[in-house]
Amino acid sequence: MKPHIELVTDEISARACRRFWYDVYVLEMGRHRGTEPLVDHSKGELSDPLQPKADLFAAWVGGEVVGTLQSAYARHGQLAKYIELYNLVDQSSEHIHTASITNKLMVAKPYRATGLAFHLGVETYKKGLRDGIQTNYIDCNDYLVDFYRRLGYREHLGWIDHKDYGRVYSMVFSLHDEANLRRTRSPLLRVFTAFNQTNPTGEIKDEQVA
Repeated sequence: MKPHIELVTDEISARACRRFWYDVYVLEMGRHRGTEPLVDHSKGELSDPLQPKADLFAAWVGGEVVGTLQSAYARHGQLAKYIELYNLVDQSSEHIHTASITNKLMVAKPYRATGLAFHLGVETYKKGLRDGIQTNYIDCNDYLVDFYRRLGYREHLGWIDHKDYGRVYSMVFSLHDEANLRRTRSPLLRVFTAFNQTNPTGEIKDEQVA
């Protein structure tokens, strides 16, 4: 059955994602260091303090979560530890206002060679473009570095130590850098081109303006 991807908007779905994270990252991969209160072994959940304000996309098959990807915007004021982790303290307020971080890319074993990770990335990319995000930062495990490079990410800080997840690789991506998308032959180029065709004035949505 083909997964369908939705933006998580309710607590029941969010809880299902937390249980999925626990199954993949804690039980299967053993990557999490068990820092409380992120891990709740009694509930079988791995939480994330970004979740209440972040955009969390989940892939579902038959009512079960089979993949997730989460994106959080610095302008929502919840990325203090990431600003320090990614050494962004000297960046301008404008840069921070249009920056995001992406995390929790997880895919269930049967779907890891199906392109599902890419389709989750497309959803976060499209929403970031619509919301005026310019720069996205990530940290990932070694097996995901080439995946992100193919999308157009480049090294930011390289290998760093994350207090919860251990040794991770820091990368950065410029959402509107068409030249880089072409140079790296990123499959996201078609998404960027389609966005420009439907938004020729370059007008962007700013969630802070109502």
